[in-house]
Amino acid sequence: MKGRYQEVNPLLQDEAGNIYGGLVGEICWNWLEVQYLFVEEAYWTFGYGKQLLSAAEQMAKEK
Repeated sequence: MKGRYQEVNPLLQDEAGNIYGGLVGEICWNWLEVQYLFVEEAYWTFGYGKQLLSAAEQMAKEK
């Protein structure tokens, strides 16, 4: 299994590089495992969590 896992780490950040959320996960074979999904409370109502998860799913589909 060594070398089969690929990290997936999309971030929510501004132009200055400040991070307001992100996702930590791994892809292995046809599985996407999400360990953490975080969005700062001030940004909860904007749909950024859904966008981060969609980005991770798209990365997994491309692999």
